[in-house]
Amino acid sequence: MKNTTIFAVLLLFSLTSCTAARMATFGSPTIHDSRIFLNVVLPATDTCIQIHRPEVCNACPAIDSLFDDHYTTGIVVARGDSIVYHRFTEECALGRPADLFSLSKSFVGALAGIALAQGFITSIEDSVAKYLPECAEILGDSARVCDLLNMRVGMFENRWLTARLYYTPNLDRTTSHAHHNLPHGDYSYANLSTQLLAEVIESATGYSLTDYFIDNYWIPTAPHSEGFWSIDSRRCANTRAFCGLSIAPEEVIKLGMIYRDGGQFRGRQIVPAEWVQHSVNPPYESADRGGATYHCQWYILEPDTEFMGQGLMGQILYINRTTDTVVARFGIRRGKTDWTAELRRIATLPDRYFR
Repeated sequence: MKNTTIFAVLLLFSLTSCTAARMATFGSPTIHDSRIFLNVVLPATDTCIQIHRPEVCNACPAIDSLFDDHYTTGIVVARGDSIVYHRFTEECALGRPADLFSLSKSFVGALAGIALAQGFITSIEDSVAKYLPECAEILGDSARVCDLLNMRVGMFENRWLTARLYYTPNLDRTTSHAHHNLPHGDYSYANLSTQLLAEVIESATGYSLTDYFIDNYWIPTAPHSEGFWSIDSRRCANTRAFCGLSIAPEEVIKLGMIYRDGGQFRGRQIVPAEWVQHSVNPPYESADRGGATYHCQWYILEPDTEFMGQGLMGQILYINRTTDTVVARFGIRRGKTDWTAELRRIATLPDRYFR
């Protein structure tokens, strides 16, 4: 019996590079998963640009009550150029990287726009196969880059495939097993779409996604604290583009400010204005979570004025241009709260609530 147990333990360790073994070892995703995956470090900058914020925020009962569900770990509210409210539990804090899960997708969408403006991607109407010839067998020749951006490439992703994608040590092998079984143009949320979009960016630019992100987004926004973007394994070193970004809450708020302000941050154009305008004004309507239309890796609630990015545990970045407000919510799960309604309510609170 003892020998059998030892053999079983040795076998488990020998299989740690396998997807199934990772599933068994790590279990369900948590907000601490950046600790179990290998990561590329996103460096802090010496000349950091911090968003003005009070060291201690006054109590705001209209927001504080949202922590009663015990699932919320942090809420940050920015209005204009300043953070006007921030509160956290022990799980989250300003300056401490937070796992974003699918909120990472909105950053990938920004990179696609930057690559387009720089001429690496000649058009989002281009065939995916132009950049990834190996995808012609999976997606066909008619699948376009914009189809990946908008989750309209025709891939259906079940929970088993999502789990494989999340835990695989070889993302290339897993994406090659994807099946195109829906008509192009039909909306179907699939993490694979973002992963393939990242591969398009890498193929077009000649850079790894993380290197391109650091040079063209991260450093230009002058982060105060370092972040991380996880990879599948040391051997393959593929960026987990659809879920693997881990950065501080104030750096999440910066992306909201950038998209709220036409791609600018502190007078510097980070994301092309034309791309932001295109991203938040979808040419079609479709009802997704909260009645939103998914477009360019964002959920558009009201074209041009109200939109958000979202992650698995209820990591949400909400932007309301009408009230000049950005709200970020962090948590260990969504719970039963209607976060679309609550973040909209926060964004419309009068200024006096934050004094």
